[in-house]
Amino acid sequence: MTTARRHFGTDGVRGIANTDLTPEVVFGIGRAFVATLSGDAPTRPRVAVGKDTRLSSDLLEAALLAGLMSAGADVSALGVIPTPGVAYLTRTGDFDAGAMISASHNPIADNGVKFFTADGFKLSDRAEAAIEEAMARGGAPRPAGPGVGRTLVGGSPAPYVAFLASLPRRAISGRLIVDAAFGAATAVLPAAFRGVAADVIVQNGEGDGMRINVDCGSTHLEPLQEAVRREHGGAVGIAFDGDADRMLAVDENGEAVSGDAIIAMLAPWFKEKGWLPRPRIALTVLSNLALTKHLHSCGIEVCETPVGDRHLIEAMLAEDLMLGGEPSGHIVARPFNTTGDGCVTALLLLEYLAERGLPLHEARRTFTPYPQVQDSIAVANGDKERLPETPRVRETLARWRSRMGDRGRLLVRPSGTEPLVRVMVEAGDLAFCEEVLEDVLRSLAAAREEVRG
Repeated sequence: MTTARRHFGTDGVRGIANTDLTPEVVFGIGRAFVATLSGDAPTRPRVAVGKDTRLSSDLLEAALLAGLMSAGADVSALGVIPTPGVAYLTRTGDFDAGAMISASHNPIADNGVKFFTADGFKLSDRAEAAIEEAMARGGAPRPAGPGVGRTLVGGSPAPYVAFLASLPRRAISGRLIVDAAFGAATAVLPAAFRGVAADVIVQNGEGDGMRINVDCGSTHLEPLQEAVRREHGGAVGIAFDGDADRMLAVDENGEAVSGDAIIAMLAPWFKEKGWLPRPRIALTVLSNLALTKHLHSCGIEVCETPVGDRHLIEAMLAEDLMLGGEPSGHIVARPFNTTGDGCVTALLLLEYLAERGLPLHEARRTFTPYPQVQDSIAVANGDKERLPETPRVRETLARWRSRMGDRGRLLVRPSGTEPLVRVMVEAGDLAFCEEVLEDVLRSLAAAREEVRG
């Protein structure tokens, strides 16, 4: 009988550190993880462990390392490093698995743990369920004497920095401004971007766990936009999130450049370079319909997946696709890494601009996105799955989707992390999108009251 998933969510384990994600829980997860490795790894598996800069990462790192060693694993503490750096070092080093302590773009009170297999990919649902089952039965080994795990010496981000430095690079004209979000990117900057511009300026470049993601980085582009427009006159701005697995850009006019826009530039370029053996890439359902049509005009097909980079990667592996991405800036370029990698994406974008000899504001004009509006409605956590399936909401959705045809999209989905139902409307006319959004939210609110009654 399969154990209910108590700890793992849409992207590893995540929660408020030291409240629901306690050191005791993380210790147990570490022990259970080693128990699940017993069939695929030697009796002393080697696990690489990284972390972001948030205050609780030291606490949870100590708990995770202790749990892994308690079950007989040898561990390499990499220190502060981007999540994709852990994936890279796990698959290229002498490791049987990897783990990253981070809550990505979440607020500083949150934290989490993500695990990687020996080939650098995130765990499957089945593997995470096995960890849950091992925790429930308390079946992890407890070796003594020479069987206890140890900490290996020499762990650091240096090999990942060297890998980034080896990627193709030529200098763009003008200045590059990089927002490190006080997070894990600080461990690889500015070395990873040396030589890509005449002048590279790093802002929010201290590893400050009190300020990670606070009004900065890829979730708060305004300070970077202001810096590009007025403070430095930068040619390109790059913003990372707390663990640097995603990035967004800002053009020289201070305008935001989404993950969709980056994919629109990179996908045809990948095809030219021979990096797409099949002219097909993966996008989540949140990507703009105009992007899909643009890619079709370039002879590139699209595989549509549910929201989340793990779903994206699963589809890419199933179909052997080399590129996938989300509007949020999670972009997976499999010729270079096995997970979303903000630094790799940024370096590829800069190389593309330098090769084309174009400023970013011109290069991004490859497609014009359809107007898109989004909102959400709060619901009881147990109702978020069934509310979109009520007769009232289904009738509303069917009516609007019939009117849209293939000229727009209406997406209603339960949030993966919060007690919300999210609504996204996309069509050629903004006023029409807003009309649809308002009507669907009304329908959801009415259905919520019916369910409560």
